Amino acid sequence: MNCIIQWQVMHQTKVRSSVSPFHILKVRSDCIEALEAKSFSITSVFKVMTELKGKLERRLKDTFVGFAVNNKLKQLTPDLAKKCEADFLVFYERAKKYVSERYDFSENSFHSKVSKLGLTTAVSYGEYSDAVQACSRKDIDMDGLYEEYGMVEAILSSSEMEGCHSEERYLKLFSKAEVPLLHPM
Repeated sequence: MNCIIQWQVMHQTKVRSSVSPFHILKVRSDCIEALEAKSFSITSVFKVMTELKGKLERRLKDTFVGFAVNNKLKQLTPDLAKKCEADFLVFYERAKKYVSERYDFSENSFHSKVSKLGLTTAVSYGEYSDAVQACSRKDIDMDGLYEEYGMVEAILSSSEMEGCHSEERYLKLFSKAEVPLLHPM
């Protein structure tokens, strides 16, 4: 069964709402909205994509097509509802396959390494160093980076940083930094 037939069936059975495709696509549209947000940074890409893949996997495992969609499916005959649900799950499977084939979820990927610069979790100097190297910045004083890492670590562990987003953490960090940047921007 394809989408055109599903639309016709929904129309013929007086289930005249675009709520089904909207809720089926909500996981994807939420991800796109996050990626296009004004406050979004490259350090968050890995997290958003990992969450998208996880949501798709969880919905597949639980055969969850959404509460609103499930209510609409109950208005159909049982056979037709099963066919529609199966098609929706195929959509999730295809979306998961597409994302998995086109995005590198490995810990060695560029986005994984750069995500360590988001300042949202504690990271080691090695992870900071890997992130800088992933950005292909050859003119960074790595010994100076280590000293900066120590300063950043102390500031980030302060209580005022708890609950702050990445952008807020950077603003607070730069306002407290009493040393020049290793590489002016």
